Amino acid sequence: MAPRVFVSLIIAPYVGGILHASVHAVATFSLSFCASHEIRRVFCDLPPLLTISCSDTHTNQLVLFYFVGSVETVTALIVLISCGFMLLAILRMHSAEGRRKVFSTCGSHLTGVSIYHGTILFLYVRPSSSYALDHDMIMSTFYTIVIPMLNPITYTVLGIKMSKRQ
Repeated sequence: MAPRVFVSLIIAPYVGGILHASVHAVATFSLSFCASHEIRRVFCDLPPLLTISCSDTHTNQLVLFYFVGSVETVTALIVLISCGFMLLAILRMHSAEGRRKVFSTCGSHLTGVSIYHGTILFLYVRPSSSYALDHDMIMSTFYTIVIPMLNPITYTVLGIKMSKRQ
C-alpha cells in the first residue's frame, strides 16, 4: 500500500470523528436542561441527553439521524467494497481448502461487523418515540462491551479449528 493511501486511511477517520463530535457538542451546548440531570447509562451518550432536555430537540435529533446515517452508509460501503475485493481474491485461489478457510474467517468477521453496525443503527437511526432508556442501556452495553469481546473469542476459536484441520 502506498504511504499516501496509508496516511489518508489513518487521518480520514480522525477528521471525520472530530467533525462529527464537534457538531453534536455544539448542538448539545445550545440545549437547556431543567429536569433531572441523572442519566442511568453506562456512559454519557447523546440520545439520553436529548430526553432530559426541556428545549426543543427536533433539530438535534435530525442532525443525529443524518450524521449517523451518513457515517453508517459510508462505513457500510467501505465494508462492502472491501468484501467484494476479498471475494474476488478468494475466488482466484486454486485451493478449495484455502477458500473454505478464508470464507470461514471472513464470515465470522462479517457477522461481528453486522451485529455491531446493526445495534448502532438501531440505537441512533430511529424515531425518538421508540426510545426506551432501559432497553437502550442494554443495547449500548452490547455494542461497547460484548461485541469487542467477541472478536478475540471468534478468532481464537477459528484459529484452533483451522489448526486442527491441518
